[in-house]
Amino acid sequence: RLRDARGGLVAEVDDLSLGSRFEPLFSRAHGRPVGHRAVLEVWRGGECLGAERARTELSERGVMDRATALSTGLHMGNYAACEDRGWLLLELPDAVVGHPTLWPPLPQDLFSSAGYAPHHIVLEIRAEAAGIEQMADFVRYHKALGFAVALSEFGRQQADLGRVWGIRPDIVSISPKRLVDGAGEHFPRVLGALARVLHECGAMVSVRDIDDPALLASVLATDADLLEGS
Repeated sequence: RLRDARGGLVAEVDDLSLGSRFEPLFSRAHGRPVGHRAVLEVWRGGECLGAERARTELSERGVMDRATALSTGLHMGNYAACEDRGWLLLELPDAVVGHPTLWPPLPQDLFSSAGYAPHHIVLEIRAEAAGIEQMADFVRYHKALGFAVALSEFGRQQADLGRVWGIRPDIVSISPKRLVDGAGEHFPRVLGALARVLHECGAMVSVRDIDDPALLASVLATDADLLEGS
């Protein structure tokens, strides 16, 4: 269930408390953040669990689906109170993509009560969430309603550009760590080439997990559109 707390809305699942954290999406074109990625925080007692521990805890308790179902309303409710609102990027579970009866996967009452419009929301789905036809249907349906759609974990398994052409997302999110592992010293050139091809597909390129100056410098040498990191 959801309840109000000093720091905003909190969801309670068993003895765990679920909260929201918002990480900025920095636009190079605008020179400032243009939105935020919603991240689920899990607390047990007074301790905030890290991402891996949180996933393990929710999975072992068998409450991952409940937590995921609560998270969209939780994040939208908490983000409504932020002063510097922009795009709100929401990660969606794979199960939603292949089930049109769950579309759109958001609490509709928040669009009126919290002043949201579809163009404020970016729905992020994994690159391997479903088959290409199912994912393309999901993207077409939600674009027609005014939502933007992002494709995440691109390149984690394989850089399937044909999948991007077929799905036509607005944004492709790349975690560069695996590219670094595979490309080594050629990483800046590989990322730059990949960004150019994704632009040809009609997608903006977001680079996640930028956590050190050397990586940031490499990313800035490319045509990536959005930057995310600590």
